[in-house]
Amino acid sequence: MKIEDQQHEVPVAIKGFLIDIDGVLYVEKRPIQGSMDALRYLQKLNIPFLLVTNTTRRSRFSLLNNLQRLGFKVDLEQIFSAP
Repeated sequence: MKIEDQQHEVPVAIKGFLIDIDGVLYVEKRPIQGSMDALRYLQKLNIPFLLVTNTTRRSRFSLLNNLQRLGFKVDLEQIFSAP
């Protein structure tokens, strides 16, 4: 069984995604082309994801503010960072 939309299919066995933040969603304060579309696509299909980073320099709240300032529609609960 697969989840399908008009252009793509996602195997149902996929329960969610872990997505690195820096270098995957943005580089040097600029979103990477297609990264916002990819997150919107996952949200549209109700596929859960967590945004992860190993940075210890910035709090989750700071990461959230930066992502939202860049135009990403994410919540604090979707961000997981190193302690």
